[in-house]
Amino acid sequence: MCYGVPSVQRRTDESSPNGGCPEIYTAVNASCSCLTTGYSDTDTWEFHITLRTDEGSESYPTTLTSSDVLAIDSIRTLIVPSNLTALRIRGEGTYPQTITFVPQDQSLPGSTLPVADVEDGSIAITTVSLENIDMSSITQTASTFYPSTTLNITLRNCNVIKFGYDFFDGLDSVQYLDMSSNHLTAAYVGSSIAHSCANQFCAVEVLNLTNNSISTFPSVVFNVDNLQELYIAKNDIIDFNISSTVFSAIQALAAFDSDIPDESATCTDGTWQTAHNRKFCVTDGTTTTTDTSGGSNSLVIGLVAGGGAVVIVVVALVAWRYFLRKKDRRMSSSKNDFYSQEFGDTLDFDDTQVQVDPVFLNDPVIITNRLDHKLLKMGKCLSKGGFGLVFMGEYKGRRVAIKKIRPDRSVTAAEIEMFLKEIIMMAVLYHPRIVEFVGVAWDNLRHLSAVTEFMDNGDLRDVLYGYKSKGERLSWESHKATIALHIAEALSYLHGLKPKIIHRDLKSKNVLLNMYLEAKLSDFGIARMRYLVETHMTAGVGTSFWIAPEVLLGRDYDEAADIYSFGVVLSEIDTDDYPFWNDKNKSNRGKIQEAEILSLVAEGKKRPSFSEDCPKAILDLADCCLHNNPENRPTAAEIVVILEHMIHASERSSSSLQSGVWSVTTSDEGITE
Repeated sequence: MCYGVPSVQRRTDESSPNGGCPEIYTAVNASCSCLTTGYSDTDTWEFHITLRTDEGSESYPTTLTSSDVLAIDSIRTLIVPSNLTALRIRGEGTYPQTITFVPQDQSLPGSTLPVADVEDGSIAITTVSLENIDMSSITQTASTFYPSTTLNITLRNCNVIKFGYDFFDGLDSVQYLDMSSNHLTAAYVGSSIAHSCANQFCAVEVLNLTNNSISTFPSVVFNVDNLQELYIAKNDIIDFNISSTVFSAIQALAAFDSDIPDESATCTDGTWQTAHNRKFCVTDGTTTTTDTSGGSNSLVIGLVAGGGAVVIVVVALVAWRYFLRKKDRRMSSSKNDFYSQEFGDTLDFDDTQVQVDPVFLNDPVIITNRLDHKLLKMGKCLSKGGFGLVFMGEYKGRRVAIKKIRPDRSVTAAEIEMFLKEIIMMAVLYHPRIVEFVGVAWDNLRHLSAVTEFMDNGDLRDVLYGYKSKGERLSWESHKATIALHIAEALSYLHGLKPKIIHRDLKSKNVLLNMYLEAKLSDFGIARMRYLVETHMTAGVGTSFWIAPEVLLGRDYDEAADIYSFGVVLSEIDTDDYPFWNDKNKSNRGKIQEAEILSLVAEGKKRPSFSEDCPKAILDLADCCLHNNPENRPTAAEIVVILEHMIHASERSSSSLQSGVWSVTTSDEGITE
């Protein structure tokens, strides 16, 4: 478009095109500004940008220079010359600029979103610097963002909270990493195993984590063999107790900066030592230990001989420690009573006997998202399931939900590894309709906790039942259609990922609502990624009445199984009751009748019921979702479009949803409007 130099493209109906675009763009009122001076015959492109505001009828110049501040609202993948080695983009202003990134090639799979690419030849970019741009969403949803040739990365003051698993995909030689002035709670670099590296930053030499929200000293970074400089000042670290191995690694660095311990800090289990003008409490190998055999007697004799005052101090110290232990037991008694009443003496098992595969604990996602367990406060139990317990809690003043393994199940490595897999799955999902993952915490494996946002109204099942019991049933027009849309949006996100994720346990209990009755999907305990090359998914998962016929029959299945479950959830939303077993269909025959129902479902002879006043549009949609042939069910993305159309049509109409302003019909091909 601009003969090898970048351009700014604008489209507006409020002013005439500036004539700087090819005719195909001019025809749709587009204006183009070619960035000439400063972008030709150079190996570096540098941009200064700001968020575009309402510009009215302002005319656009046909050319701009590198000194101009570009008013934009999005950055499309930059097609760069093959000799370009550095790309720098800086947002102007006090706060990070809210700029979106979009791919140049709309056909790229899933969340693939490269910041730069070349049209011909090989890309040569080694430096990518982004400053003062809001990247909070992009870093969690985009994949393969950086060219594989990137050696130097700067993400400074970009409002970064955490990274999705694939954001750095393709990198393996990064040497310089500056993630300063963000909101990271953990270092993404390193491993808990010495001389071991499990992510894309095995070659990092300079790491800058200044001015973040890290609360635990990031000792894991010292297991990156090439590290030469580390900057971690202006974080939330208050505990500077480190091992002698870590202290030696700090001494060996060419440059190091951190905050200093508080003046009141003590070092009872080690000795204070200094490196790079910073003081640390160095433990193991520096602490004098007391022999518990014959030597201990001579120590006591020496203290007594020295005077009774010392004995009084020692006795007082022992008494004080006893008091603290007793106080701690009282503070946690209510929590422990709950456990003991439910599960007996399982609290006393020794978790050190459980050997969990280190691959899980050293997963970059776990390392990056680990929280300080001491800052996690646990309140009352909110729900109990077959696998876990969910508690109300608090982390750094924020109300959160805390999921833990039931104590009677956490004694095996398999149960813990299953929970870690779920946590890893939760951590890489980021969407407004997915319950937000806050982090993972533990002081020992028995206390392994997944921390998520707190949803004030609990699960959809309880909300529907609660309003029904009060005689204040929610209507499709007021809330139910929007709740259904939110669930569909979550499924559309999961099914659109590469590889796509199948939830496999969609039901009203796994849909949570906030104070505004906005819905978010939760519980990914049995979710599964499906790759195109995968030939068969495991059968027999998901709660029975929500399971698709093909799954019940043990056949191969895909994301269409989630769509069937969505159809069952539509029945729950409509009737405010469970499917099959409910107020209208009571039974005391238990598992026998359940088996009979599931047999009929598998044969396509039985579906969940709907109310007599259910809108026809919902009935038609449910009919499509519950189709016995998975190929005839709509996709989640199609459901989103249809529900949005229904809601918008309803808003434009003064009549109810039953007025026929929106409906769908089934066909052999699936679903049509």
